[in-house]
Amino acid sequence: MYGIYALFLITCLVLPTITATYPQQTYPVRARHVPQELLDDTLGWVGKDPVIVGDFLSLYEKSFLGDSVDYSRKSLQAYWNLYIQFRRKLLEARRLGIDTEARVREEISRYTRQMARRYVYNKAAIDSALTEAYLHRQKEVFLSIVQMKATPPVRDSVLKLLSHVKSQIQKGKLRFEKAVQTYSIDERSKQNNGKTGWFTFPTLPYKVERLVMNASPGDVVGPVIIKNKAYLIRIDSIRKARGEVLTAHIFFRVSNWDDSQLVKAVKKRIEEVYRDLQTHPFDEVARKYSEDTRTASRGGKYRWFGPGETHPEYERAAFSLPPGQYTPKPVKTNNGYFIIRVLARKDSVSFEEFREKYEATVRRDRDRMKAAAERVLKHLRKRYGIKVYTRNVEWFIRKYSGQLAENTALNEQICRKGRRKKLISIPDQNKNRNVYRIQDLCKYVQGKT
Repeated sequence: MYGIYALFLITCLVLPTITATYPQQTYPVRARHVPQELLDDTLGWVGKDPVIVGDFLSLYEKSFLGDSVDYSRKSLQAYWNLYIQFRRKLLEARRLGIDTEARVREEISRYTRQMARRYVYNKAAIDSALTEAYLHRQKEVFLSIVQMKATPPVRDSVLKLLSHVKSQIQKGKLRFEKAVQTYSIDERSKQNNGKTGWFTFPTLPYKVERLVMNASPGDVVGPVIIKNKAYLIRIDSIRKARGEVLTAHIFFRVSNWDDSQLVKAVKKRIEEVYRDLQTHPFDEVARKYSEDTRTASRGGKYRWFGPGETHPEYERAAFSLPPGQYTPKPVKTNNGYFIIRVLARKDSVSFEEFREKYEATVRRDRDRMKAAAERVLKHLRKRYGIKVYTRNVEWFIRKYSGQLAENTALNEQICRKGRRKKLISIPDQNKNRNVYRIQDLCKYVQGKT
């Protein structure tokens, strides 16, 4: 959360100065897109308060951090909906006289954080996250794991134990396989001495993906916490990604593998289908026999997929076949049997194809987007010589982030209490540092600048 608010502060206080100090940098000017005489027009009303065109556009354009502003109807409508929702919530709280209650302040603060994300998750952050994911997609890693429960009451002790185990492994005093058998609770991987298989984006949680994709074969990384479980991970091997494959299939469902009569009947039907495939096109046979209702009507056509995106058995079979051929034997999975035909393969995917397919996935990944936002923040600091006074920023957020949501509620008492605390400083062209303090942010939010 610190990264989000620090970048928010940079946006509020520093970007206008950057624009003035470094005139070669462009920043959107709303007059270019809206006639000056329309900027004072009213877009709508929230209670008795008007929403002015110029005020709304000013907030909207700032959210792009100097990138080319998206004036599409879809983007404007999304921001408008969030903005009006925020204003209405605040108005209702004030009408009821409860705008200072903790519960309401937290709810208003939540809306503010949503709006603040527009300052962070701009085009640069999204491109950074997509680029990282695309690079990770270019390779696959084979992993072995030690998995332990790490619920809050025991989390610290488990992390301490796994850190000690990692140290022993790295010193050569303990074999990873021995650690798996001694500590791991994952019975399936224990049977294989911790081996879990090949992975790539997007099949791993980002916290794990970031660690293993930047490691080398033989490295042990972690421990890392994922959903109340702690993992120690060894990278066994790394290889170039196998690209993607497009398949069609004929599916035979087995609802109960313990029912020998059912399994026998399914196998008999599969034999009949294989005989039919000798004389009829695959798509025709799929329409006739497949029990996958989603694909049968399309002649069994499935979709493009890469490593880790479907059943492991299905994946292994698909990537082992050349285009045009189907599996000579049915492929058994947890749900039933598949006869798989490969329609096409591609060894690599362009960045634009990757973006089209995975941008929504990347945007939904909070950990990934937070890391991308931090990279944007780091880039801004380096590019413009920005210094962030971390302790003061964290102090301000801890004390007053709920008040910040209320815009004018940053009252004089709050501003006086921390007014001299530095938040950010930035050099001008003469290398003199302009310092921005809490009192400057207060004035900005109150509209007094």
